[in-house]
Amino acid sequence: MSVSRNTLYTCLDAGLRLLSPLMPFVSEELFQRLPRRSGQAPPSICVTPYPEPSEFCWRSEETDRNMEFTMCIIRTIRSLRADYNLTKTKADCYLQCLNAETVAVVKQYSPYIQTLSSSQTVNTLQSGEPPAGCAVAIASDKCTVHLLLKGLIDAEKEISKLNVKRGELQKQLEKLAERMGKADYRDKVPQKVQEGDAEKMKQSETELQKVEEAVENFKRML
Repeated sequence: MSVSRNTLYTCLDAGLRLLSPLMPFVSEELFQRLPRRSGQAPPSICVTPYPEPSEFCWRSEETDRNMEFTMCIIRTIRSLRADYNLTKTKADCYLQCLNAETVAVVKQYSPYIQTLSSSQTVNTLQSGEPPAGCAVAIASDKCTVHLLLKGLIDAEKEISKLNVKRGELQKQLEKLAERMGKADYRDKVPQKVQEGDAEKMKQSETELQKVEEAVENFKRML
């Protein structure tokens, strides 16, 4: 509790000092209501030093990366839930991770993932396979989301949707292959555009593979 209070106090103190040049009267009134941490504290916000970056050098780039990764997983699960209209129903979630390091990060933040994604449970996998009947989505190159839908949705309807998606991806791949296969492609197209096309090709191929896997999973549910 004391740690939380000190954190809140620090945020309020720094925030009021930042706000003071723009709203001097309001910030002064609020500053006077804050208890003083020491007897040597300035009597007015007008004479307090303006916050400097060196005063708050607490940023952890590793934590930032882990939180961004966690939010990416949450957004992917929520997107899957929206795609299958799971507005009130909670489903079990299986996160297939690339390596042990990713598993450790997911386990550390799994309570947040479970709460913010409205999942029934969050399970991490590295070498094992998720159960049959899961919807699949790629959260990142290190984590694939499997949402267990067996018994929750109409499998035949979902197979129809996936077949449409498969057709769209196949058309995209055909167009990219036709474009990249032209004789003057490597000479006339800028290198950055070529790299972008190659990335699109790789991404579409990965998505197509996942769609086909999802179709097979739904067929096993019939």
